[in-house]
This record gives sequence, structure tokens and C-alpha cells, in this order.
Amino acid sequence: MSTKPTLDLPIEEKLLQVEKLTKRSLKITIIASFLAIFLLLLILISLLVEVSATAGIVRDLKKVQSNVATMGTEIDKIKSSPSIKLYEDAKGIVKRIVQ
Repeated sequence: MSTKPTLDLPIEEKLLQVEKLTKRSLKITIIASFLAIFLLLLILISLLVEVSATAGIVRDLKKVQSNVATMGTEIDKIKSSPSIKLYEDAKGIVKRIVQ
């Protein structure tokens, strides 16, 4: 069966062929539309996954930043404690004795 209407057929048969081609074209268009929608949904899902992963990384980096800031204040507290000052004084005395 030919996919194009031929000129030597009667009008009724030409109309039937055109109708068949139109139905086939409509089916192909519907299938292509569903495929396009499916691909767009996949792209949207992958973007959402990417955004949520990025948000998780940013959240973790903020936690690390706050932990580092907390560690800095703890180190400053330890450095200013009397026992560390005594340790530093003792270390200086030992260095002088050794020299």
C-alpha cells in the first residue's frame, strides 16, 4: 500500500487514503507529544535532585563553618586559661635551664 495518494484512483479512495494518513500522522504526533512530556518530566526531576543536593551541601558547609567558629572560640578560651599560662612559663624555664 502506498503512503501517498495517487492520482489515478477515484476521489473516494483518495479520501480514504488521506484519512488513513491523517490518522497515522495524529497517532505519531500524540506519541511524540507524550515522549516530549516524559523527557521534560525527567529533566525537571533531575533538576530538583540537583537543587536538593546543592541545598544539602550548602547546609553542611554552614554547619562546618559554625563548628570551625566554635572551635576557634574554644581554642581562645584554652589559650587564655591559667593552666596554659603556667605550662608556657614552665616551658620557658625549662628552655633556659637547658641552654
